[in-house]
Amino acid sequence: MRLFALFVAGLALLAAVAATVSGGGTQVEARWVIIDLGTLGGPSSEAVAINDHGEVIGQADTRAKDKDGYPLAHAFLWHDGRMIDLGTLGGPESEAVAINEQGQVIGNADTKAKGKDGNPVSHGFLWDNGARIDLGTLGGPISWAEAINERGQVVGRSAIKAKDKYGGSIFHAFLWQGGTMFDLGTFGGPASSAGDINERGEIVGSADTTRKREDEDVGLHAVSHAFLWQGGKLHDLGVLPGRAESGASMINERGLVVGYSCLPCGPRDPYWVAQAFQWQAGRMTALAPLRRGSDSHADALNERGQVVGGSDWRPVRWHVGKAVALPMRAGVPEGEASDINERGQIVGVGTVDLGNGPYRALLWYGDTRTALAGLAGTSGGASAINDEGQVVGWSDTRAKGFQAHAVLWTLTPP
Repeated sequence: MRLFALFVAGLALLAAVAATVSGGGTQVEARWVIIDLGTLGGPSSEAVAINDHGEVIGQADTRAKDKDGYPLAHAFLWHDGRMIDLGTLGGPESEAVAINEQGQVIGNADTKAKGKDGNPVSHGFLWDNGARIDLGTLGGPISWAEAINERGQVVGRSAIKAKDKYGGSIFHAFLWQGGTMFDLGTFGGPASSAGDINERGEIVGSADTTRKREDEDVGLHAVSHAFLWQGGKLHDLGVLPGRAESGASMINERGLVVGYSCLPCGPRDPYWVAQAFQWQAGRMTALAPLRRGSDSHADALNERGQVVGGSDWRPVRWHVGKAVALPMRAGVPEGEASDINERGQIVGVGTVDLGNGPYRALLWYGDTRTALAGLAGTSGGASAINDEGQVVGWSDTRAKGFQAHAVLWTLTPP
């Protein structure tokens, strides 16, 4: 497998480097090289994250299939030119979520246990130097890992022992460290969830308060607020003016928090419109949408405080709270930014033509937009970029039917 990957990389490099003859000399132009990371024996795969060492994680189909004939997917780590199957916790499938600079990977994997519906029960896991560690739960059947820092601290959400009035699971935000999972609690309501952690161990997420609102589908429902877990306790970050609920999704090393605030929150509400926010030093400010009345959502931020995401189906960068639409192909506005590195390079996806796709992996830097070529045709998408400028995502292949492969784009020097 490693020899095959290196062979593919070599062919891609030869195909991507272009030479032009000028004045009797040869000028070599820098080009983007695409490397097919392959699969675990099945038809498709997708890359979701990359660290600065070029280690890539994602999900890939295996040769195994479920009872309906669909391929079973496993989390993978692509390292040193080969794809490593991270396995499961005894069940059929798994997924990778995040990787740190130490090469530690977190994800979620099916266990041998099954729920009342007969489906496998999943737990968060940590892959550390070849060892797969079950993070366990807070007493309930299920847990999900969401983020990891360089100290190996993991955050997410887990079911607790208590059940709701319908017999369903109640989830609390957790911090896992040193082999133990800690319950971060709530603001007096039933549930909470953690979304990110920085190197200082500060955690952000959302937690239910004691306040309730009426939901036409489920009746009274707890109102959630964004939280910052700091110094061993939850701090309520509040909501934007005129909004009822909020949730925090990311935090950087400067303590800058981004998230969303809405009135009301929840997919059951037909008039759900979320607005992105940033919070720092006790103050929450709106990340304005491109168009009044439309939504906005923040998907990534860097240590310089640059935030990217989407608004009104457009990829957006926020500068001093003001939305700036990233350049798109004329007449083709739909797209979304998914990640930004410390250089300010942004990656995402955009439509090639009006309507629903095909999609193209895109990179923005300053006022320049670059479309990254796929393995076949134009369809693909970029998920993440590291500080070395390497990009990962997915691309259609030439195989019959929809078969996408995880890919790595690297800019070759001139």
